Amino acid sequence: MASLDEIKEEVIKVLKQIYDPEIPVNIYDLGLIYGV
Repeated sequence: MASLDEIKEEVIKVLKQIYDPEIPVNIYDLGLIYGV
């Protein structure tokens, strides 16, 4: 069973693959995600 930290890291890894359609920055680094 994965720990909460491992799950959080995996979620962040996936979020960093999603880019804003107007600018080439992922939604995590852009600051659109306030909490995981």
